[in-house]
Amino acid sequence: MVERIFLGWNQPLLGLASEWLLQRENSLETTLVMVPTAQSARLLKHRMARDAGAILSPKFSTPGALMRTEDPNIAADWLETLGWQDVLEKEAPRQTLETLFSQSARTEGDWAGGIAGEMVALRRNLQDNGLGLRDVARRLSATPESERWDCLANLERLVENWLYKQGYKSRTSALRTGITIPDGIDTIVLAGISELPPIIERVIEESSLPITSLIAAPQSLGDLFTDIGTPSEAWCEQALDWPEQNGSVEVAIDPKQQARCARSRASSQKTPVEELAIGTADTQSGDIIAHEFTAAGWTSHHPASTLPTSGLRRWLHSWSTWLNQPDLASMMDLLSMPHTASLIEADCAEIADSLASLRDQWMVIHPENLHHQLKHRGHPRMKAEAASVIRACDRLEKWRKLCLEGKTAQAMRHLLGAIESADDDQFEILDWIDQAADQMDKPGRSMSYWIKLMLADLPRPQAKPPAGRVLDIQGWLELMFQPGSHLIVCGLNEGKVPASNSDDPWLGESGRILLGLPSDKQRAARDAFLLQSLVHSRIESGGRVDLFCTRTNEKGEPQLPSRLLLAAQPEQTAARIEKLFCELEPADAKLRWETEDASRWRVPAAEAPEVLSATSFRDYLACPFRYYLKHVHRMRSIEPERIEWNARDFGTIIHNTLEAWGHDETARQLCKADEISDWLNQSLDRQVESTFNQRIPLAVRIQLDSMRQRLEWFAQAQEQLATDGWVVDEVEQKFQIPIGTTRIHATIDRIDRHRETGQMRIIDYKTGGKTDSAASSHRTKQNARTRLPEHITEQDPPLYTRRDAKKEIAYLWKDLQLPLYALAIHNRDQVLATPCYFKLGETRNDVQLQAWDDFNEVDLQAAEACAQWVCERIAAKRFWPISQKVAYDDYELLWCTHNNDELVRQPE
Repeated sequence: MVERIFLGWNQPLLGLASEWLLQRENSLETTLVMVPTAQSARLLKHRMARDAGAILSPKFSTPGALMRTEDPNIAADWLETLGWQDVLEKEAPRQTLETLFSQSARTEGDWAGGIAGEMVALRRNLQDNGLGLRDVARRLSATPESERWDCLANLERLVENWLYKQGYKSRTSALRTGITIPDGIDTIVLAGISELPPIIERVIEESSLPITSLIAAPQSLGDLFTDIGTPSEAWCEQALDWPEQNGSVEVAIDPKQQARCARSRASSQKTPVEELAIGTADTQSGDIIAHEFTAAGWTSHHPASTLPTSGLRRWLHSWSTWLNQPDLASMMDLLSMPHTASLIEADCAEIADSLASLRDQWMVIHPENLHHQLKHRGHPRMKAEAASVIRACDRLEKWRKLCLEGKTAQAMRHLLGAIESADDDQFEILDWIDQAADQMDKPGRSMSYWIKLMLADLPRPQAKPPAGRVLDIQGWLELMFQPGSHLIVCGLNEGKVPASNSDDPWLGESGRILLGLPSDKQRAARDAFLLQSLVHSRIESGGRVDLFCTRTNEKGEPQLPSRLLLAAQPEQTAARIEKLFCELEPADAKLRWETEDASRWRVPAAEAPEVLSATSFRDYLACPFRYYLKHVHRMRSIEPERIEWNARDFGTIIHNTLEAWGHDETARQLCKADEISDWLNQSLDRQVESTFNQRIPLAVRIQLDSMRQRLEWFAQAQEQLATDGWVVDEVEQKFQIPIGTTRIHATIDRIDRHRETGQMRIIDYKTGGKTDSAASSHRTKQNARTRLPEHITEQDPPLYTRRDAKKEIAYLWKDLQLPLYALAIHNRDQVLATPCYFKLGETRNDVQLQAWDDFNEVDLQAAEACAQWVCERIAAKRFWPISQKVAYDDYELLWCTHNNDELVRQPE
C-alpha cells in the first residue's frame, strides 16, 4: 500500500522533497527515489547535496529508466526495425499486406522502411502497459478493427521469430513478463510523480516494499489524487487559479515576441538571477528563450536542446546521398565539410568555390555534363576550374565504388579511417558498426541503407551548457523541481499543455482507453494539477508567476491558448476569454525605414567604375545604394541548385540563338517564316547539345518547347518585317559613348534599316513575360501626386519636360538603355534612329516589335543630360541615399535586422 504524503504548495517541491528525504538520512542508501525526468533527478540530487553536504545518496530513477532493462539479449531498436523491414519485404503473407496497406502505399519508395519505423514506435507505446500486438488483437477482438490487429499480430509473430533466429528477443516480450525493482532497495519514494505508465503502477501496487508518494499539494485536496498519489481525472473539472495579484497571464504573437516579453518581465521586476525560474511547455521555443535571455546578459542554457546534425554525422548523411545519387549537388554538400579533403586530396573550399561558379554559370547537374562542357567551352579560367573539379569528382567516385562493391562494415571502417575527423561521434559510430557488422555484411542492403539506419538509431547529441551560464530553461515536467521565487512559464498553448497522445496513426483515443494506456483526459488532469501547483507554490510564499502563450508557433501556424487557462469559475470565464483572445498588434507592426540618422550608415569605400554599361543606368536611377552593391561590389545572388533555366539563362539562350541567326548572312535574309523557324530550331538544338549532350533535364525539355514556340512566332513576325521592307543591317554592334570623363559601353542586339527610306531602328530583344512598351519602360509621366525617389530633386536632369499633343508633360527617366543606343547611332551616323523592343513573350500577342515612334531630339538630349548627371554622381561616389521603394529588390534579405525590438533598415 502506498502512503501519500501531502507536502503542501507553499514553496517549490524541490526544497520540500529535499527536506523530507534528508530527515531519513540513515535509510537513503537503500531508497529508490522515482522522479519524472532525468533533469528532475539532477536538480534534486544537487539540492540534497547543498542542504546536507556529504551524504549517502539514494538511487534515483525515472519511470522510463525503470522500463529499460539492461538485458544484453534484448534487441536494440535498429535491429527490431531491420527485423520488421525484412519481414515486410520477404516473409509477410500477401493477403496480410493487402489487408493492412493499399497497393499505392506498398509501391512508394522505401515503404517497408517507413512502416517498420511506425511498428517499432507503436510497440514502444504499447510497452507502457506491457502489451504486444497480439494482446491488442485479443482485447480489441470485438471491435471493427479486429481484422487489422489480427494481421498485425501475425506480423509481430514473424518478427519475434526473426529476432530469435538472430539470438535476441524484443523489449516487448521482455516487458510482458513484468518489471522488477533493482536489488538492494527496501524503500520506494515517488517524488513529484504526476503520471506513471500502467506497467509501473502495477509494480507499485503489487510490491511488498514500503512506498511513499510525495505530493506537492495540500491535504485538503486529497480526494483529487489516486491511491498512489497521481492526479485523478477529477482535476479536469476543477477551476484553476490565475496569478492575479502577484503575476500575470500574457499573450504574444509568436515565440520570438514571447521570449522578449518574458525577458522584459524578468527585467522590470528586477528579479535576482538566483530567484528566477523559467521554463516552457513548448520544447521548440526553449532555444529562442535561452537566446533572448543570453543576449540580455543572462547567459542561459536549454537542457532539452539538441544540436543540429553536424560533423561526422552530417558528412555520413551527405555521403549516403552521394552513394545513391552521385550528382554535383551531392558533391557540393560533401565539399562543404572538411572531412572530404583527404578523399579528394585537395582543398575543399577551393574546389567548392570552383564548383559553385561552374554550376551557376554553366548549370551543370551531373559529372558527365561537366566533362561535356569542358570540351565545348573556351574560357581558360573556367576550363581550369572544371578540370580541378573533375579530378576531385573522379576521386570521390573511386571511393563510391569501393563502398558499393566491398563488404559494407569493412568498407565503412576503411572510409572512416581515411577521412580526417576529430569528432567524438567517431567512436560511437565505430561501436555501432561493430555491433551491426554481422547484419551489415549480409547481401541485400546497401551502405546508404545502413548509414540511414545508424543515424536514425544514434541519439542526437545534446547541446553543452555555455560557460558561465546562470539560467536553465526547464521543461514542463522539471518546473516543479525548479527553485526560485519568480516563475516564468512560456508555451501554454493547446497541444503543449495539455500534451496530446493523438500523434500515433495506429492508436486512437478510444483504443488507448480500451488498452489501459494513458488517455488525453488523464494527461489533462496531470497538467491541470501541475499548473495549479506551480502557481500556488510561488504565490503563497510571496513570489510571482508570469504565464505566457502565443497566437502562432515558430512556423507562423495559428495556435490556441491552453484550455487550462480557461478553466475558471463561471463569473471569471468572460474576462479570461477577453484577455486570451484580445486583438494583438502584428509582429511586424514596428517594421519601419530608418534613414534619418545618416551617421548610422557607413558605405565602405570603393573605386567607382570608369566604364559603365548602358544597361546599368536603370539601377542607379532606381536606387544609388543598390547600384553600389550590384555594380561596384558585384554583389549578386547565385543559383547553383537550379535544375531548370532561370530567367537569365532563358533569355541568354534565346539571345544567342537570334544572335547566331543575325550573324549568318544567308539566314538573316530568309523571308519565309518556316525557313527562319527551321534555322532557329537547329541552332537551338546545337546550343542545348553543347550544354547537356543527350542528358537534358525534364524541366529544361519543357522550357525548350516554350522556346521553340516563341521562336516560331518570332519567325512569323520577322517574315512580316521583311515584307514591310526592313532588313537586318547590324547585329551585336558594340559602341563606346563618351560622357565627360566616363565611357559608356553599349552592345546593341540588332540594327535594322528600311530598304527604301533608309530609316533606322535600334532593336533590343526582351524575353520577359510582361514587358512594358519601350517608352513606358524608360520613362514615366509625373503629376502632382508623384513622389520622386529620395536621391532625385525636381531640378535634377532625370526629370524633364517635352510637349505632347500641344501641352507640356513632365517625365522621369527610369532607364536610359535605348536612348543611349540612339545616342551612339546619332554620334556615328548623324541620324535619329527609332528605339524598339522586340518582345518574345509567352503568348502569340506578346511576340512582336514595339517601336518608340514619338522618340525625338528632345528625348535624346534629355537622356544625354541625365546620363551625364548619373556619371558625375558615380564618379563622385554618390551612392546615397537609399530608395525606400523600388519595383524589384535584389537585396531584400539584407535590410531587416533586429534592433531594440524594432526592425530597421541598415546595410551592415
